[in-house]
Amino acid sequence: MPTHRAIAVVGGEHARTQEVVEILEGGGFSAFQVRFIDDLVSRRDRPSVIVLCAYDGAKAMRKDLRVLRRKRRTARIPIVVFGDARRDRQLYSALVSGADDFVDQSAEATELCARVAAQLKSRRLLAELRRQRKAAETVVELTQALSSTVHIRDILFLVVQRIAQVVRIDRVSIVLSGAGEDTGYVLAASDDRKIRDLPIRITDYPEIRTVLDTDEPLLIPDASKHPFFELELSHVPR
Repeated sequence: MPTHRAIAVVGGEHARTQEVVEILEGGGFSAFQVRFIDDLVSRRDRPSVIVLCAYDGAKAMRKDLRVLRRKRRTARIPIVVFGDARRDRQLYSALVSGADDFVDQSAEATELCARVAAQLKSRRLLAELRRQRKAAETVVELTQALSSTVHIRDILFLVVQRIAQVVRIDRVSIVLSGAGEDTGYVLAASDDRKIRDLPIRITDYPEIRTVLDTDEPLLIPDASKHPFFELELSHVPR
């Protein structure tokens, strides 16, 4: 199953390591070779799956697996061990030491690709489950917070504050205005509980003007390149 997600293959300079890289690339994956575990842990970019291979014995493999599972950057990355199941109890050692799967080196190349693809799929499903759980927890927290007050001002502030926390941005505001109006009112802002009914000129906020005129949501993928913010960006030091 082809994917553009990067697969790290760890195994020193052993010829088997390069062979695994070629097998994965032949299966449509983007794979790269890493000589040592420390090199992998220190990389800024994190792979989607780690394949460990070219072990002569189980002891070194167990050590590397434990390091990867202890490090925060690699603790949740799926690990597939490509080894010799008949040698030094490698299959057992791999699975009890933190590997997610084991592929015997006598297996067909397609099996290794299929196992890696399965780990990618499992990771995507797990990430989606975490996202759904987080969303459900947020709804429950917000519902509990809203039910604890009857004041509309407190409710509006709780809403913008929680949205800012969830999407991890500095400010979320609720602005009241209408199509054709030149003035709007900031009813609540996540970074200042005291802001209430703060008047603003709609002409100073083309993004708000656009939403009011079109009555449609506005998505700006990259504010640094959008013409709406050219004036503000011109005052930002580069």
